[in-house]
Amino acid sequence: MRIDDLDEAAAGVALTVVRTTVSGNGNGASDHDGIRVNETGEGDIVSTVRYSRFDANGGDGLELDERGSGDLDLVVSNSSFDRNGFQDPEDLEDGIDLDERDDGTIWVNVTNVSVDGNAAQGLDFDEDDDGEMVAVVEKTTASGNGDSGIKIDENNDGGLSAELSNIVAVANGDDNIRVKEDNDGDLAVLVAKTVSVNSAGFGLSVEQDDDGSGTLELQWVNLSNNEDGELETEGL
Repeated sequence: MRIDDLDEAAAGVALTVVRTTVSGNGNGASDHDGIRVNETGEGDIVSTVRYSRFDANGGDGLELDERGSGDLDLVVSNSSFDRNGFQDPEDLEDGIDLDERDDGTIWVNVTNVSVDGNAAQGLDFDEDDDGEMVAVVEKTTASGNGDSGIKIDENNDGGLSAELSNIVAVANGDDNIRVKEDNDGDLAVLVAKTVSVNSAGFGLSVEQDDDGSGTLELQWVNLSNNEDGELETEGL
């Protein structure tokens, strides 16, 4: 299913998915997702997903793309986003893919979710302009993905706050967990009660690459047996 607001209207998009299976879509063409929302104007994307399955889709399981000045707000609980993104070998995709390309903020809360066995990332969150990124991920598995299990990036002047707790991330193809502030905003990361092991990259990578402060707090974390090492930090 695809929902497009391409007229730069002030209205936003509200999406609620409850007790629904979205599976087996996008197996005939590239970049066809389980559900995709594009919003280009001043309005927000506000989405809730509960007790649902987004599995075995050719593109992303769920993609929300906010291209205008509005915010992107997603709350997900008790759902799976597994084995997605294999249709196009030159454009492998994710379990959940969030993109904010203007001044709006990404607000995301993920609880009791699996994002396992996807071709690229399990969770792929990108804020590419001056808005903030505020992410809470808890009680979530992100294992066996082709790239990172959890990737949270803020690529312009806004800040990034990430709280990750009760995460199991195992044997991903790059860093199990990556959080990166790539411009002048501040970075604050908490990782607690988490197992992040046996990846092809780092167990945890946290970077603040430009001006701005960076803090990382770890509580009861296992980062053992990762190919590149337990922990990579920069600018903290």
